Order: sequence, then C-alpha cells, then structure tokens
Amino acid sequence: MFVSREGSHQVVATADLVDGLYGLQTAHRSANTATSGCNGVDLHAQLGHAPADVLRKMVATNMIKDVKVPLTSSGSSACRGCQQGKWSKNHSYATKDKSSYDTFELLHFDICGPMEMNSLGGSKYLLLIVDEASGCMKGSCLSVKSESENYTTRYVTMVPAQLGKKVKFDTTKPASSQPTRFNCSTKMKALSNKR
Repeated sequence: MFVSREGSHQVVATADLVDGLYGLQTAHRSANTATSGCNGVDLHAQLGHAPADVLRKMVATNMIKDVKVPLTSSGSSACRGCQQGKWSKNHSYATKDKSSYDTFELLHFDICGPMEMNSLGGSKYLLLIVDEASGCMKGSCLSVKSESENYTTRYVTMVPAQLGKKVKFDTTKPASSQPTRFNCSTKMKALSNKR
C-alpha cells in the first residue's frame, strides 16, 4: 500500500499488510540517543552514580564524547545520593564486645509487619530472634502482633531448659525508645531473675 499527500499524488510512505495490520516502512533508527554538552553530574546520575574515575576512563577511551568530567577527584562527592549511600546505619542493638557473651545469653527480638499479603498459613507478622554471640537466627510467623509476647516468653524459658544457658537482656536503651522491642520485657526480666 502507498500513502500519498492529499493534494498531490506524491508517495510519502509505504505500508505492508501483516496479520490484518498495516505497518509503515520507515528508515532504520538507532535506539541510542545523543546530546551535546552533557555535564559530568548528569552523566554520573544516568550511569547509576558511577565513580568519577570510571567516567574519566570512559571519556579517555572515547566511549563518551563531549562530556566535561573533572580531571581530579575533589574529595567527597557532591552528589547527595552518593553521600547518603556512604552513611552507616547505627544498629542500636549491636554490642562492642560479642565475646563477653556466651551463646544464647543475649538475645535480640525484632518484629516486622503487617505484611501486604498474608502468608499461606494466614500470618501477617514476622518475629525474628537473633543470638548476639553466634548470630543464630530464629524466625516465626505470627497471625497477630499480640502473639509475640507469648512466643517470646516461651522461647526465653526454653533456652535455659534445653541448653542450660541463662538469658541476659540488653538494657542499654530505655524501653520507651525501643518501639519494636516488646512490652513483655519486664515480665521476661522477672522470669530470668527467678532462675
């Protein structure tokens, strides 16, 4: 099929009928795009926050043209995303000297949820128990958040019974500043002090 202008009979395009649809035949175009005068900051972000030396190598080997990349590193990056990526997270539960605790003496409890979708068993929350010394983790799926108190109490009483270890508790921060730690911590302290 030929496509022509309305007033004249000049052919502007041709189209082929394939599976009931007309497809215009066009000149092959490259998927790459070209811009002129791109700066190093934009290129840095477009290439997934690539380091300055990588950008300099790409410019030096003519992989990228017409880009102004600083020749030397100016110390810390001016990119806010890169600065935030280098920040370290302060884990409030991490202790300085792990060797001072024996296995299952110091446990950390964390709960997450509610999840967007229930698990196959109908659970919405995940309770994670981490042993400070060994790094051993135990996870449990909970249907409601209030189940965490009973599960935690059972776990804390199970450790001395099965392993002969007395559980210690991290009291470095007040309970009011630890919203994910459980309200039952005073009950558990009382349990561990009775033993």
